[in-house]
This record gives sequence, structure tokens and C-alpha cells, in this order.
Amino acid sequence: MSKFAKVALPAVAVAVCLAFAAVPGAAGASSDANTRAKSHSAGPNTWRHVDASTIAGAKMDAPSSSSDITINVANTSASSTSGPADIQAIIIDCFAGLGHDSLTLDSVFNQTAPPAGTVTVTTGNDADDVGPVVLTYTGFNFGESVALSLDPDTWDNPSFGAIRADMIGCVVEVVFLGATTLRGAGIMKLVSGDRVGAAVMQTNP
Repeated sequence: MSKFAKVALPAVAVAVCLAFAAVPGAAGASSDANTRAKSHSAGPNTWRHVDASTIAGAKMDAPSSSSDITINVANTSASSTSGPADIQAIIIDCFAGLGHDSLTLDSVFNQTAPPAGTVTVTTGNDADDVGPVVLTYTGFNFGESVALSLDPDTWDNPSFGAIRADMIGCVVEVVFLGATTLRGAGIMKLVSGDRVGAAVMQTNP
């Protein structure tokens, strides 16, 4: 065997191994595109605000020191680039609440439906008791508002007595019905009059 052959054979073996690893379903390789995909996430709370349109509002009344965590959400979608639309879902995530220490959302109660619609709590009253909460609606038209009450706790204390100010940093996301995939998001902040609220800004389309 020549010196050239002794060098070339390992190179061929390496090429065969690499080709085998690239075959979907091969040993050690996942055939699931989701598990093989590289993440291109821009990180949390990095939404693309389309313009200055406030398409929904979420607020709690004063004082911010109250433990009554009742949030009123209004549909103001007529200011969107696609016009008024019905709200299909509201999502509230408090991972950044409590000064970024995080709040869990153990339960949803006293939720109200739109005047001629319905409300369903799909996440937030389940066994894990950690949230975020998701509520879905029918008939939640522009100009209407609903209310919901929450029981925020911490990850290590299921009896934590949260106050409204602890909700600062929580994210409110709104999904609208319609062909335009209208979406919005906002962050709870301390606003005038010692109230806590979020201006839900248009993020899509």
C-alpha cells in the first residue's frame, strides 16, 4: 500500500461518518425539525411596534397598594392599522413581575364576559398553578371591556399576598380575530393617579 493510500483511507472514513450523521433518522440524529432548528429568538419583550396605536388597554384602579388584583381590559382596536376587530384571547405573563423576581398566576376568578359574548379560562386554573393565564372570548367587540381577577403568588410561596404594584413588569398580550392577524402587547407600569396599567400597542401586522 502506498503512502498516499494510507493517508486517504482515514479521510474517506471520516466522509462516510459525516454523511451518515446527516441522514434523517440516523442513530443520534433527530428527525424532528423543531429539535434540530437553531434558535433565532430576539429575547423577551422585544416586540416590533408597528406604530403608536394603542389597540387595547389593561388597568387596575388605585391604590397600587391594594391586594385586589382585578384587571379591566378594553378593546380600543379602531386605532389599529387594520381597523376595529374582536378580541379572541388575552394572555397575562408575570415572569418579570415583582421586580423581576417573578410571580406565578395561580387562579383566575370573577371573570366577566363581553355584553353579548362569552369568556373561557383556558390556562390559569390548572393543576400546576403557575400561569401565565390565557382567557379566550367570543363577541368581544371594539369599544367593549371585560374584567378578571387574579391570585399572583411567588414560586416558593403559594400564599404570597401580592399587591397591585407587584404586577408592574407583567406582560399583557392580546390576540384579535380576523384575516389581518392583529396582535398587541404591553407591559404593566405605574401610571398617573397611583394606578397600574398597560397600554397594549400594535405589534402585528
